[in-house]
Amino acid sequence: MLLWGMCLFCGMELHAQEVLVANKEGNPIPDVLISSGEKTAFSNQLGIADLSVFNNEDVLVLTHQSYLKKVLTKQEALSFRTAVIMFHDLKALDDMTVRGRWEIEDGESPIDLVKVNPRKYHLEPNQTAADLLGSTREVFIQKSQYGGGSPMIRGFSANRILIVVDGVRMNNAIFRGGNLQNIISVDPNSIDDGEVILGPGSLMYGSDALGGVIDFHSLKPKYYSEDSTRVTGSAMLRTASASSEISIHGDINYHGDKASFISSFTQSNFGDLRMGSKGPDDYLINQYVGSVFGKDSVLTNPDNRTQIGSGYSQINLLNKVRFRPDSAWDMTYAFHFSETSDIPRYDRLIQTKNGEPRYAEWYYGPQKWQLHAVNLIHEADRKLLDKMVVNFGFQKFEESRNDRDIYATTERQRTERVNAFNLGVDLEKALKDSSTIYYGVEHVNNHVRSLAWRASTETGNTVGIASRYPDNSNWVSNSVYIGYRRKLGTKVSMLGGIRYNQILLNAVFDTAFYQFPFEEIRSNTGALSGSLGAAWRVSRLWKFNLNFASGFRAPNIDDMAKVFDSEPGNVLVPNPDLRPEYAYTAEIGFNYTDKDIARVDFGGFYTILDNALIRGDYSFNGQDSIMYDGTLSKVEALTNADGAVIYGASIAGKWNLVSKLWLKGAVTWQDGQDSKGDPLRHVAPFFANTHLSYETPRWKVDASMRFNGSRSYDQLAPSEKNKPHLYAMDEQGRPYSPSWYTLNLAGSYAFSGVLVSLGVENILDARYRTYSSGITAAGRNFFGSVSYQF
Repeated sequence: MLLWGMCLFCGMELHAQEVLVANKEGNPIPDVLISSGEKTAFSNQLGIADLSVFNNEDVLVLTHQSYLKKVLTKQEALSFRTAVIMFHDLKALDDMTVRGRWEIEDGESPIDLVKVNPRKYHLEPNQTAADLLGSTREVFIQKSQYGGGSPMIRGFSANRILIVVDGVRMNNAIFRGGNLQNIISVDPNSIDDGEVILGPGSLMYGSDALGGVIDFHSLKPKYYSEDSTRVTGSAMLRTASASSEISIHGDINYHGDKASFISSFTQSNFGDLRMGSKGPDDYLINQYVGSVFGKDSVLTNPDNRTQIGSGYSQINLLNKVRFRPDSAWDMTYAFHFSETSDIPRYDRLIQTKNGEPRYAEWYYGPQKWQLHAVNLIHEADRKLLDKMVVNFGFQKFEESRNDRDIYATTERQRTERVNAFNLGVDLEKALKDSSTIYYGVEHVNNHVRSLAWRASTETGNTVGIASRYPDNSNWVSNSVYIGYRRKLGTKVSMLGGIRYNQILLNAVFDTAFYQFPFEEIRSNTGALSGSLGAAWRVSRLWKFNLNFASGFRAPNIDDMAKVFDSEPGNVLVPNPDLRPEYAYTAEIGFNYTDKDIARVDFGGFYTILDNALIRGDYSFNGQDSIMYDGTLSKVEALTNADGAVIYGASIAGKWNLVSKLWLKGAVTWQDGQDSKGDPLRHVAPFFANTHLSYETPRWKVDASMRFNGSRSYDQLAPSEKNKPHLYAMDEQGRPYSPSWYTLNLAGSYAFSGVLVSLGVENILDARYRTYSSGITAAGRNFFGSVSYQF
């Protein structure tokens, strides 16, 4: 793959039949349709279009959903010295659609969302899908280890945020309430676009969508003109100094009239991550566990800024086939595959006991994910529907946890495998009174295998131990929904609906290791959710929206049936009496858009969390403490607490200071407490970013600053106060999360299908750790990439 990319790079040249299509700010515009009669062409991801299919006298029509139509001859297009400029269509800025369950114009939607466009963030060193989300204005990323990334949205995280890939929910029955790293299975280089829906999304998506929905759309095969075909593709090489990263990516696309195909490949290798030189000494890695003559030994780290043992590697594949037999049907099959190497869990490796590392080893085994997704779209003017979308998905997950105490001669190994089946049918029908009805059904079925054993490091012999979950467990969700949208005149649009879910859970416990007071958990619960909102286009420049929404999360296998999940001095036991938790949110927002001059987005929200699933004191066979893994540990379990409140606001904007020079920024603030007044674990600290960007059709230069506020000891959740190894120490020797900021500079140049990007992250070499994380962020980090599109 690397050789292929180098050959493409070395053999390229500027073709006389190519033009660059860009907007007024200098940003290349991909996917511009260029047509003349039956002949068509598209601009690629760098905005470059090949006009060789057209004759010199042909009149070309350039169209794009977000820009005004442009008409010119081929000779005129080729005569532009820099680029063919297209201008924003002000109405089209409101016509971007929510592409999740329902396609609704933003100008008519009260739903607050953030667009995810990888091309927009190519000047940032985004190594994973989690990093890509962290570049947006309202998503905070926590990392327990380098090979991780757990999004926090509006005070929610992990299994309270729903992840969707190509219309299929990624969340499964063992997504836990702690921090998750499953999102790194999604290849950021294969993402076409997406959105983050902020706030409850259960009406559209069902369980888990409390804090929001992350909806990714992978690269999509595109059709070409009638009776002709085309082959396009790209290759990329990226490197970064802080972890000696080497990443390669390539994709190939076949475009036909009725069938198209795309294949994508990414291989990434990350070495041990090196932190900055200026910051808390608490983060330094002064010692680590190594092997001397086959025995565990505590060794001195020769470079205590290098986080020894943090590196990992990953491979991603995507194959997608698209077929349209006629104008009424469009069919797509997608296959995603991802596999990592072993990933050291760094928040455990930095724990100490009696002045030494507690663990000799603690790592996740290879994280494997497969997705088979079939998407069928049928459009026809029928009595009950104008459009039908069928999404079928089958996923296979595999993950494992492996740990060994220092000097121990046995390693505990636990492996989980989940088969997840998903079928959803969504229909919509436009009515005569400027309204549309949406309705549909969904079925989700998860089967969980869970195995565990203890292996001798000396002989390799194994012996069975209690698994993390009851083996052969099942979790099923069935749902039906209906939504309604109506335009009230030309300026106001209402959107609302309700959804009902039935959730079934069955888990049979193995009592060979622990005598549970029950042998089986059977749960059959229902949940009702809904939303109602309005969008008001006050004037050409102003739009207001108001929305009320409820979301729910039904207890899954991890919540209700996890056998034991040890933390130092604590054990978590199953609770068969859990009920769904609900979030009720009110939000208000406004948008100001003055074409190519300025744009400002503001949003505020207030959420009440009811029946919240929160870890609390519990008893096991009447005892509040039991022996677990050789340690007397306090018994805890998830329970439905009284509730919690979360509230916050964000503002983002961009301003054209002078021609080609833009000032952009975003600020997010959140807070929240449970019923006891204690801070909530997943409410992120204040965070902000600002960018000064100079943009031309070929050049881009971006100077930026990222800032995070502090979390004092009193502002930490009780569970976080018990993890001093994750934090710096204040003057009283108590854990806290310091504030930090980074200065960054990057630039790119595009020519002849080539995009060269160079930059430096964290110029001042700050040593910082994002809130609740176990890995310290990169110090001064030089990064660069070369990509070629043909």
